[in-house]
Parts: sequence; structure tokens; C-alpha cells
Amino acid sequence: MIFRTLFLFLCFSAYSFSLFSQTPGFTGKRFILSAEAYAFPSVRFIFTADRNFIFHKHLGISTEYVLNRRFSAGVVATRLNAPLEYDYQNRKGNALLTSTNFGVHLKIYTFLRRGNIAPVGPYQKLEIQYLRYHMTDLDRAFYSDGREALGALRDWVVSFTIGTQHVLPPRLTYKWGIQGGWILNVGQVFPFSEADKYLSNISTSRLRDHFAFNVTVGIGYLLF
Repeated sequence: MIFRTLFLFLCFSAYSFSLFSQTPGFTGKRFILSAEAYAFPSVRFIFTADRNFIFHKHLGISTEYVLNRRFSAGVVATRLNAPLEYDYQNRKGNALLTSTNFGVHLKIYTFLRRGNIAPVGPYQKLEIQYLRYHMTDLDRAFYSDGREALGALRDWVVSFTIGTQHVLPPRLTYKWGIQGGWILNVGQVFPFSEADKYLSNISTSRLRDHFAFNVTVGIGYLLF
């Protein structure tokens, strides 16, 4: 009886040691460089007033460094182009909102006893990005002098993603997920006029609508 108990204990100990001493990362590789795309026609702004379908361009690159079996951290840079309509004091037209974003993120991978560790398997990602964006008046109708530039603004967005990532040996990675975000509406340049305030409000509303829900996909490469 004692011998059988000792034998089972040694087997369990060997299994635990092999499980928890596994090298972090995929076969020891911890650093991933990825290209990403964010796709969703938005919640409210699906069509323009003349029923034309709105299409966003939101692409980015990100890095990920595996810290241990469950956590990774990284940085991200994205570029967003989104159409925008305005209707201000009987002046109607179309504009383009262009945003350049930089941020950091933390991923938490769901560790399971069957052995999947970061960067493989389901994950949850918390991310914060700094947005620097400007609006271009495509119709040049907002201001009486016909100017094209409508001004530059800045803000922050916090997002949460639920997704999964996999590796195609030896180095190719792919992932997809569902992301929700919220524009914090902080760091804005104080509007000096009613027109500035209007532009600030519609651009913030547009960004909130876009970041509220996204489907994300990405493909990456394990560097080292």
C-alpha cells in the first residue's frame, strides 16, 4: 500500500514538473509581429443619408512578447479612415475622419492542463490607445471660405477583446476575436467656437460608434 502510494506520488510529481516547467512561448519563441484588420460597418452609421454603404479602413501592426505561460504584453499602432457626414446651420456635406493610434496591451491566456500556454489558445486582451485624428471636408461646404481641413483632435480609447490565437509550425500565427471599446473623451482641445464644438461632438460620436464593436483578425510571425 505504501509502495503504491509512493509510486503514484512520484508519477504525479513528474507530470507536474513537466507541465509547469515548460518553456514560455511556442517552443521557446516569445516575440510575435502581427498585421491586423478590424472589420465592422458600425452600429448606427451603417448607411449614409442617401443609403450608400459606409466602409471603414482600420488596419494595424502589433507586437507581442510572452511574459510567462499565461501573460503577454505588447504595443500596437493602427490607422483608421471613416466617412463622416455633417449638417451644421444648413450646411451639409461629407468629410473623412483619419485617425492614427498608438497603444499598449496586456493579454491573459486561458491556461488548460492539456498544455496550451501563451501564445496559443483563448485569450482576453485589455488595450489602451492614444488617438490623434483630423477631419477633411470632402465637399468644402462646412466653412464659407471653402477650406478643406476641419481641424485635428486627440483622445483615448480603452478596449477589451476576447479571442483565440494559434500557431502554424514553425513560425506563422493567426488569430481572431471580438472587440469592444469606449472613447474616454479626454484630452480634447477646448473648442473655441460653436463650429469647433459641433465638429468635436460628431467626431467623438463617430469614433465611439466605430470602437463599440469590432471583429478583429490578424496574421503574425514568430521572430524569436
